[in-house]
Amino acid sequence: MPDHTTDDPDPPTPASGPTRVRRRLPLIVAGALVLVLVIGAVSGYVFFRPHLSGQHPASLSTPPQVAGLDLATDPFLEDAAVQMAAAMTNEIDLDDAIAAFYLDPADDQRLVLLAGGTGPLRSPSGALDDAFEEAGVGLAIADVDDVDAGPMGGTARCGETAMDEFPAAVCGWADHGSVVVAIFLNWTVAEAHALLQEIRAQILQR
Repeated sequence: MPDHTTDDPDPPTPASGPTRVRRRLPLIVAGALVLVLVIGAVSGYVFFRPHLSGQHPASLSTPPQVAGLDLATDPFLEDAAVQMAAAMTNEIDLDDAIAAFYLDPADDQRLVLLAGGTGPLRSPSGALDDAFEEAGVGLAIADVDDVDAGPMGGTARCGETAMDEFPAAVCGWADHGSVVVAIFLNWTVAEAHALLQEIRAQILQR
C-alpha cells in the first residue's frame, strides 16, 4: 500500500527585525507625512485666521463727534492719550494706533479715553488682556468680566475702577483686526458697555 504521507514543509521563518522595519517603512513614512500635513494645516489656519475672519484689514478713526461726545483738543489730554496708546503698542503688534479723549457736552465731569489700534491679531483675547494690563497701569481694575461684543463680533470685557476718587469703568473690545480699550470717567459699567458699542460702530471700518 502506497505511503501517502508527506513530510510537512518547514514552517515559515519569522521575518528578521530589519526586514520587519523595511516592510513597515512605507506606513511609517505615510503616517509622518499625514502628521506634517495636519500640523501645517493647523499652523496655516492660525496664521491666516485674521485674514479669513472678515475682521482684517480694518481702520479706526477719531472723528470730532462720536456717540454724542465731543473730541477733546486740550493739549494735556491729548498728550495723556498718546502716552497710553504708545504703551499699548509696545505690548501689542499693531499697524496703526489711535488715542483720544472725548467729553460729554452735557456734563464736563464725564470723560472717555480711547486707545487702541489695528493689525492682524491672531489671538483677540490675548490682545485684550494686554490692552487691559496697559490701561490698568496705576489703576486697580476690579470685577473684569466678558460682555456682549455686539454685532461686530470679537470679544469684549468691562471692569470698574476709580480715578482721583471718581468712579470709572474700563471697557474694551478685540477682534482679529482691531483692539481698543476705553476708560469712562463717571460712567457706570452698564453705561460704558452700551456706549462702547456705539463708539465701535462709528469709529471702526472694515
